[in-house]
Amino acid sequence: VKKTALYEQHKLLNANFGQMYDGWSLVSHYNDSVQEHLA
Repeated sequence: VKKTALYEQHKLLNANFGQMYDGWSLVSHYNDSVQEHLA
């Protein structure tokens, strides 16, 4: 049972990291676009 709970926590952590990474990618892409526009 403990192993399953750990696995679920790990899955949740991965999902949160994935969302964070997507957000970071979006911001990074936006910054690149702004830089190109200003260049």
